Amino acid sequence: MESVKQAVGLGGAGGPRLAWIGLGNMGRGMVKNLAEKGQFTSPMSIYNRTTSRAEKLASSLPAGKAQVVTSIPEAVEQADIIFTCVGDDAAIEETISTALQNPAAAKDKLFVDCSTGAATRLKIIGNTFILAMVETLSEGHVLAEKSGLGTDNLHTFIETMFPGPYTAYSNRLRTGDYYNREEPLFNAKLARKDAGHARNLAESCGAKMKGLEVADQHLKEVIAHAGDKGDIAGIYGAVRKESGMEFENQGGR
Repeated sequence: MESVKQAVGLGGAGGPRLAWIGLGNMGRGMVKNLAEKGQFTSPMSIYNRTTSRAEKLASSLPAGKAQVVTSIPEAVEQADIIFTCVGDDAAIEETISTALQNPAAAKDKLFVDCSTGAATRLKIIGNTFILAMVETLSEGHVLAEKSGLGTDNLHTFIETMFPGPYTAYSNRLRTGDYYNREEPLFNAKLARKDAGHARNLAESCGAKMKGLEVADQHLKEVIAHAGDKGDIAGIYGAVRKESGMEFENQGGR
């Protein structure tokens, strides 16, 4: 608590200078909230490995609220409080290691890690429900198309019986949104990270999760096909390929 008080006291009457490292879906949302609601006068320094993402975000924020920096040391040097919001353990370790390469620049500064930390058992198990949902929808849509029922008829059934996330993801599949987004809605690599947490939890207590194993294998195929643009919904494309169809359907063309 004392370190927080000291950091908040930095920066004089204008308040502390802020920096944000990591602009994924969560990071961008929190930066937007800080820029629009935060009571600070100096522009927030924002950094992302893909600089264009930081530039795009900065251009969408109120004037004078954010400035793009091109390195982690630059972000640390220009801030009193440094927020980090990156994808996995390796990324946060690399980020902090880089930030501390110049001890003098990091001295007396507050680092706030926004990672979820050790995920709770409920969150871990809850994420397996999302994977199971996408896997079930993917297999169902492929079977509907190959059997002649048609994906539109299946989607109508899903709308009636399973409104909400099932319907939303069914739409993502049939419209081609699972492969034609500029960036993934739910990155396949992060989905695999969540699957790994669930697998470790299951192994620790002697439980079996066969469905998770199938979904995780399909995620591996999504990443092999789409790389960093791979989306959890791309499981549909993986199921299509193993059923003798193209990864991409005609919905997004």
